[in-house]
Amino acid sequence: MTIDNIEKSLQHATQIGFHSTDNYEKEPPAILLGFDNPQEGVSGYDQLIDKFQNNETTLIIFKDRTSNTMDISIVSKVTGDAINIKQLKYLTENLNNFIKKEPKDRRFILLIGYNPAIDTHIVATREPFSPMVIDKYEVSDKH
Repeated sequence: MTIDNIEKSLQHATQIGFHSTDNYEKEPPAILLGFDNPQEGVSGYDQLIDKFQNNETTLIIFKDRTSNTMDISIVSKVTGDAINIKQLKYLTENLNNFIKKEPKDRRFILLIGYNPAIDTHIVATREPFSPMVIDKYEVSDKH
């Protein structure tokens, strides 16, 4: 189970969607990696869950305003290992609404699913399904 394998699988994602919540106690916020064929991301997602600990992982977003794409890094706060996924299309308004509503230090879930990523057509990768819980996120502009 290598970082390379996880990245190769998850790099099939072409979009990213941000889903805030109106009631954190009932439903956590989520970030969805969107795939044309989500099955291409299942093995990487499962390996990510096995390798990275829930609540001990950070998501760093590097947005490129000129192309409306972003790169993300999923970083283990324990080991320092990072999974990098590049050139994800996003909608500026969708990201801005998420940032407005969701504190950066509040946990959320990372999911995979179908495009368009701003919808919530998710793929459960295992039975029983337990999504990856990310501890916090950061946003910066890509230079």
